[in-house]
Formats: sequence, C-alpha cells, structure tokens
Amino acid sequence: MNLITPIIDLFYPRLCIRCGSKLNTVEKYLCSHCFAGIPVTDSHKLRINPIANAIADMIEVNEAYAWFYHNRKGSYGKLIYDIKYSSNFNLARYLGCQYAKELKQAGKLKDIENIIPVPLHSSRKKLRGYNQSEKIAEGVASVFGAKIRTDMIIRQRATPSQVKKSRYERWENMQDAFGALPPVSGEEEKGILLIDDVITTGSTLLACASALKKAGYKNISIMGLAFSNVL
Repeated sequence: MNLITPIIDLFYPRLCIRCGSKLNTVEKYLCSHCFAGIPVTDSHKLRINPIANAIADMIEVNEAYAWFYHNRKGSYGKLIYDIKYSSNFNLARYLGCQYAKELKQAGKLKDIENIIPVPLHSSRKKLRGYNQSEKIAEGVASVFGAKIRTDMIIRQRATPSQVKKSRYERWENMQDAFGALPPVSGEEEKGILLIDDVITTGSTLLACASALKKAGYKNISIMGLAFSNVL
C-alpha cells in the first residue's frame, strides 16, 4: 500500500480543496495552511457562544456548537458545497470526525448516546441520492462511540428551500415538518445530539428538537459543521 500510494499520487495527485496545492502524504482534503485558516467559531470555548445565542429565544437545548463560519461565496464555502452537492462522503466524515475530536478534547457532549442526523424528505433524498448530515454524523459517532439513529425522527413533509428566507420565514417553513417516535422506557433521559451541515437561524435543528421534546425526550444538544449568520 505504501509503495502504491506514491505512484498513484504521481499520476493523480491529491489536491487541496480550497487552494488547489498538492497535498503531502499526511494531509487530507486541505493543505496544512488552509486547514489552519479555517474560520472557526470557537463556540465551545467562548463564554458567549454565538450558536447558543442565535437560538436562545426559540428553544432550550443542552449544548449548541458549530465548527466554522460559512459563507457560500467565501473560499471555504467549497467544503459545504462538495459535501452537499458533489457526493463527497469521505470529506463529510473527515470533517465531522475532526470537529468531534476537538469537542471531545474540550470535554463537551459527554453524555451523548444517540446521534440523529437531520432527515431529508424521501423525495429530496431520492433526488440527491444521500443525506449529507448522515455522513457528518458518521464521523462524529466514530469519535464519541454513540449510536446513529435515523429512526427517531421522521420528515413528515417536504419543505421549500431555506435559501434567501428570513429568520421568521424559516421558522414558518419548518413548522410541523418533523415528527418523533415516542421513547421506550428509560430512553427519554439519554443524551441526544442533532446534527446538520449548516446552521443559519437554527430553524431546522430546532424543529427537530421541538418534535423530540414533544415526544418526551429531555436531553438534546445540537451541532452543525458550519454556522452561517448571514441570510
């Protein structure tokens, strides 16, 4: 394997997703320079957490985090684009894993037992072929040793795209979009982590959290790979 890899790299060099430079043998997807330049939110380090702040007036959750700031037109926007529209499953898992390592090292999300990726409606999943949040969740689960549960929340109806909608419109758009299965005995106390690719107003994740709370679950946290505070 070690002999084959350099030969493959010679003819099909691995390039940094952001800047296009050739990656060395230990770099993955991003060169060291671009990885160090990820515009992190530091939401797990700050006393005033911008993610928790954004949702504070809507619903109460245990913890809320996102790794980096996202701007669709910015140079790091390609990370989300590749995950969402280019079927880059491995990138999604890798980034989920990297952020989970950082959160675990900081002592966050200690009580998480179940990880729930935000479900796509079946029609959208069929069109796209996959759910990008599930791939991110796989990376996170590999670090925390938690179960990925795709059965606990059901997407009850398809919703129009959230792009270009205001905060209020996003909330309206997501009303009753999700339902949750009632917990079996003892399951209502287990820590749940909801995962989405990008948090903007938080309306999608919070609609899921609301459905879970209505069903009887008590300990819910949310995580996005990215946070976009620009509508």
